Amino acid sequence: MFIFKFFVWVVLFFAALVIFSTNALYSILSLAFTVLSTCAILFLLEVEFLSFILILLYTGAITVLFLFVVMMVRLNVDKATEFNIMLSFSNGILFILFLFKCFHFSF
Repeated sequence: MFIFKFFVWVVLFFAALVIFSTNALYSILSLAFTVLSTCAILFLLEVEFLSFILILLYTGAITVLFLFVVMMVRLNVDKATEFNIMLSFSNGILFILFLFKCFHFSF
């Protein structure tokens, strides 16, 4: 049970990094770790086939495609504008409300 809860928190951490990261490369790598942690949870739930399909499909194909596109286009998203800061703030509030709603009944 401890391992399951650990992977749930890892998924939540990397999903938050996907949302709040201002660098596209870090966001894509966080997405890959989110998918791999989700696969670990599915493997613990004894859904091995779906876990391997997610690893092959999402981590192996889609995430590598995203990385390829970002590196070919050379996106420069390091410049934080006022709109990005407000968007990150509103995403943070929505994420905290989502976590509260998800874990409200488990306490």
